[in-house]
Amino acid sequence: MTAVVQLLLVTAAAVGSVALRRDVPVVPNVSAYDGLLFARSARSILAGDWLGQFNGITLAKGPGYPMFIAAARWSGLELKVAEQLVHLAAAAAVALAVLVVTRRRWPAVLGFVFLALDPSNFGANSSDVMRENLFASLGVLVLVVGFLTALAVVRRGRWVWLVTGAVGTGALVAGYWSTREEGVTILPPLAVTVLGVTITAVTAARRGARTTPAAGATPAGALRRGTLLRAGVALTLVAVTALLPLSLVRALNEARYGVAVLNDQGEGTFLRAYADWSRVDAGPRLLRVPITEEQRRAVYAVSPAARLLRTELEDPTNGWRSFECDQPVLADCDYRGGWMPWAIREAAEEAGRLDTAREGQEFFAALSSQITAACDDGRLDCAPALPASVQGIQRAPADLLAENVLVMLWDTIRATSLYEPPAGPVDVPREVRAEYAPAVAELPLSVRAAQEEMAQFQDDRALYEGLAGIYRALVPVMVLAGVVGLAIASFRALRGRPGVAYLPALAAGFAAGVVVRAFLLALIETADFDVPFRYLLPGYAMAVAFAVVGTAAGLPPRPRVPDEPSPLMPRRPRVRWPRTRWSRRGGVPDRSG
Repeated sequence: MTAVVQLLLVTAAAVGSVALRRDVPVVPNVSAYDGLLFARSARSILAGDWLGQFNGITLAKGPGYPMFIAAARWSGLELKVAEQLVHLAAAAAVALAVLVVTRRRWPAVLGFVFLALDPSNFGANSSDVMRENLFASLGVLVLVVGFLTALAVVRRGRWVWLVTGAVGTGALVAGYWSTREEGVTILPPLAVTVLGVTITAVTAARRGARTTPAAGATPAGALRRGTLLRAGVALTLVAVTALLPLSLVRALNEARYGVAVLNDQGEGTFLRAYADWSRVDAGPRLLRVPITEEQRRAVYAVSPAARLLRTELEDPTNGWRSFECDQPVLADCDYRGGWMPWAIREAAEEAGRLDTAREGQEFFAALSSQITAACDDGRLDCAPALPASVQGIQRAPADLLAENVLVMLWDTIRATSLYEPPAGPVDVPREVRAEYAPAVAELPLSVRAAQEEMAQFQDDRALYEGLAGIYRALVPVMVLAGVVGLAIASFRALRGRPGVAYLPALAAGFAAGVVVRAFLLALIETADFDVPFRYLLPGYAMAVAFAVVGTAAGLPPRPRVPDEPSPLMPRRPRVRWPRTRWSRRGGVPDRSG
């Protein structure tokens, strides 16, 4: 009877979450650099034209989300329902990890219900045609599937589970990496997770502990040579299945556009040129202005490539100046960090240096090399060159950066503005809706139809607001419970007491993911622009997963149940009779001695 109740709870939560998500209207943005870019790329993929005809922004963002949109459209699923199904897969993976390690169904069931009904998926920030929801779910999946794969290695589980987990981990890493430009940020939390599993297994083996299967620790002597073979196979499969899809995307881009990059905003020569320009020392630094007017003038003097951009960049009416500036024609109003990259790209396009992807790569490579040469020979005073993606840390005051890290952590746990349901339809022109329509089937084609859909949604708004109110109070408490549970599990491990082994490794991985995301957002907030609330979603997804896993890690070990099966535990050893001359002939062996 208990199993039936648990199954009904899981089914109701899954079906209810999809129904709740399906009733939230899609409210798309009208930006050619965001939603419309994804929709146009998806439409081209569906037409068999890869990402379409090249323009200055075709390769600016990764193809992961357009490919997902196209896959959802091809399969007949509504886009937001497809996103919710990926979220449910992440919730189910977390529940499976809890079940496999603790052998307790109720924590797994309640954890799934808690994650499945998370109202951040029903908020205004999730109703747009943007990639953060998918990115958040993929991040959770990467860590959990990676954890289960590592568990299959150290527990010497069946090869089918190990191979499936390794291939799944690699494919998920590839999907995550191609969805947003900061895909590399998944590597630190994944490394923490795998390292935690390894340390737990090695520690248990050295102590010669004989913990029960319910507690989940590895018995002494379990880390045999076969484990190293399994680890090697798993790492190889993860690497191959992660790199192969990314290499395929690069090959497609090279065949279609002449450049082998995933995107030309996060890799390639543009980011390096932008970072090099921003490290030039010329005049006072302005907060959130990565390349001041003095820096631009200094580089114009030494770089022929930069001089090609001067007319467009120094135009006081340049539209990119108007963001975050009330009066863009004033002398003290300059390009903020969120808009400077687009201003440079547009200036290069106006100068005829971004007509093709290859030409753009060559132009920005020349710009970077000219700035670097001037820095090296003393014509320019420059800060040291860092990896291009973190060059901005040099213009972020340390005290303000530290403060913003704490702010981002708190905003992530509080889910600031993530639960608010959409209030009304954006005035999206009919022609823009027509551009979305081939890729986003559920989007109304007229403003009137969108208004009617939103009015119907407002009738149920109280349900969504009530759910949001519950989670506003519950999530911080659950995160605190996760911290306490992780502390209890760590204390047990240090004292050598039996506990729910391995789950602390996954909890630590999620915690690392939250911290890495908070640091990245704090750097953006400090050095570039106000962080949009939707950027909190990936860190928030890891925070609520941490709450579930950390709480489960603090549970007492379950009493041993003999011969209880588990897919990630080794198979029961078979009894092998000694070979005799009678047994070789099919007779019964003589065991009398």
